[in-house]
Amino acid sequence: MRRVAGAAPGTVNRELASLRRAYNLGSLEDPPLVYRVPRILSLKEDNVRDGFLEGSQYRQILEALPDPLKPVFVLGYHLGMRKGELLKLHRDWVDLPEGVIHVKGRTTKNKRPKTVPIYGDMKAWLEMQLAQCAAVAPKEKRLFVWEDGSPVKDFRGSWEVACKAAGLPELLFHDLRRTAVRNMIRAGVPAKVAMEISGHRTPAMLWRYDITDTRDVVEAGKRTGEYLADVHARPAAQSPKRRSVQ
Repeated sequence: MRRVAGAAPGTVNRELASLRRAYNLGSLEDPPLVYRVPRILSLKEDNVRDGFLEGSQYRQILEALPDPLKPVFVLGYHLGMRKGELLKLHRDWVDLPEGVIHVKGRTTKNKRPKTVPIYGDMKAWLEMQLAQCAAVAPKEKRLFVWEDGSPVKDFRGSWEVACKAAGLPELLFHDLRRTAVRNMIRAGVPAKVAMEISGHRTPAMLWRYDITDTRDVVEAGKRTGEYLADVHARPAAQSPKRRSVQ
């Protein structure tokens, strides 16, 4: 019935998970409120992520966003952190001399602290953002604030307007997450380190993002072709002569 009403398989599964959790909690009561937990199956989800932001599009989005959201976008593009984690960052966690941001465990989804690098465009934007915070909200702890000094908590409307203005109406902020992971891996960053920065808990979650695209496939073919050309150019190994048996 939920599917007929237009709910996506992922939405139905989240609702079923809540129902499943309710049954399990009921069975743990004393006395039990539920004596038999029914088997609740989930629908198959096509949850491979395929949205990415290319390098040329990065500048388009940056120019289209309101000024208070530009640094949020820059950090999201470079680090691949969740939007909720970014908006909870405190300014005193930013260590510009060391080139890192110390993210406290209470702000991450898995409740584990982490340290992420400051690189690329991040340093210049962080310097401007810290100066802006000191000017408009000296007592506010959060790193990202609006012009009136209030912390940024949600910006879905502004994001959609900026994406449409940049000609990318389908782009999600979550696409920055997979884009950052792909960029790090292409740059040679070990998958384990990329996972630490972006906050992925398992390699399986990382590879759900389907980071392979046409250029990756072409590059793989090019490298394999060069390898085979080198192999085929080598002189054939001679078979050892058989010794006659007297």
